[in-house]
Amino acid sequence: MTHPSPMGPARSRSGVWEFCGNWYFLGPRAFYARQDLAGETRLELLNCHDTDTGFNLKVPSQRASRLRALCGPLSCLFPLPPAHTTSRTAMTLLSGASGLLQKVSLFTWDACLTLANLVTPNLKVGHVVPQGAPGAGGLWPEYIAPGEGDSRCCCPALNALANHGILPHDGRNIKFTDMTQTVRTSFNFAETFCVFVPSYAADVLHKNYKTDTFDLADLNLHNGIEHDASLTRQDTNYDPDQDKPYLPFINELLASATGKDANGAILTTADTSRYSSKRRAESRATNPEFSLDEFHKIFGSSNSATLLTILGGRVADLEPFLREERIPEGWEPRVRQRMGLTMMAFNRTALGVEMGIKEEPVQAHATVEESGHASAATGLRRR
Repeated sequence: MTHPSPMGPARSRSGVWEFCGNWYFLGPRAFYARQDLAGETRLELLNCHDTDTGFNLKVPSQRASRLRALCGPLSCLFPLPPAHTTSRTAMTLLSGASGLLQKVSLFTWDACLTLANLVTPNLKVGHVVPQGAPGAGGLWPEYIAPGEGDSRCCCPALNALANHGILPHDGRNIKFTDMTQTVRTSFNFAETFCVFVPSYAADVLHKNYKTDTFDLADLNLHNGIEHDASLTRQDTNYDPDQDKPYLPFINELLASATGKDANGAILTTADTSRYSSKRRAESRATNPEFSLDEFHKIFGSSNSATLLTILGGRVADLEPFLREERIPEGWEPRVRQRMGLTMMAFNRTALGVEMGIKEEPVQAHATVEESGHASAATGLRRR
């Protein structure tokens, strides 16, 4: 069997292949998804220890999509960038043993950090952000709203860091490696998470994690990181400018909170699942360009997981964080594990959100105030 070169399509017995996917791992097996010129998705099942042997399995596209989503999260291995965002760098890295070893090392490291969190004491309240780092003791740099020419993206957390000058305020020429360190100290994500996510972003943008820079707006690449049915943004079809929060969605999300504690209203896992169900159904019914594959469904639920973990679901904190993309005065991450929030723990929350989502058709009465596009969407609604 002929395997495609990472640098271009290769000819096999079935004709010329075009790159359609990436490597996906499930236990000891590796799947490589690719698509032929007729648009048929094929999965090649390979032995991780011998990539020269294997067999070719033809599967329906929908089934292949589901398998790509399941191969990652359910085995505590994140799926890698979807087909259309795969870069030559990523393909080259993952084509050899060194790429596989990097992934194995990362997730082994993450498992070790998860275990360490079980046996080490939590950080004390008021000491989650390291001394000397911006935000230590709840003292965050001054908030300055973005101005003309400043670059922002679809991620409220990164925008907040830029608005406080922790990332460059103009949101430009940011090193991926700097983002790793900044997210680690500011939000207490584990080191593994803070390496994986910027590395993923670099691959999506066809850049080198170690040497390249990016502007925040680069992350607005549709169906790269940004996706439809967001809880805080309109779909790209209605508003290509993804750097600003859409307040009607945010207000509705926060108003849906059903939990309570001594500090006030709490957004729960069930709340985010329920509102995600509504957003997906409405977006599917009203947006003629709607797209949301299995990978980006998990990605969307991961965004909800950040609200539930790092921000603790506290509505009082979520209001300035989501509406203004401002870190509240005196705030610190609600995750106090000494090693930070690991990918394994984070995945557990994200999967809890995703499993609670029920995408049932709805009366599309709702939030189709999509920047003056409501009239165009009316004829597309399901009734």
